[in-house]
Amino acid sequence: LQDYVIYISDDPNQPLSNWKEYAVGGDSLESLITLDPNTVYYAKIAGVTALGTGVLSEPLIFETVQLAPE
Repeated sequence: LQDYVIYISDDPNQPLSNWKEYAVGGDSLESLITLDPNTVYYAKIAGVTALGTGVLSEPLIFETVQLAPE
């Protein structure tokens, strides 16, 4: 496994070409992704090897938290 590709969207009905795409190194422990607060997101993840990109995962659903008051 060389890398991962992560697709993120707030609308699971959009075609994958409209989802935000992030490449993450296989040995990377963190990656900076900017998301809106207080929003439900859907993520699909696939591994990348020398043979190409693998099968996408089922959508993972998560919600970002609201920003702290200033």
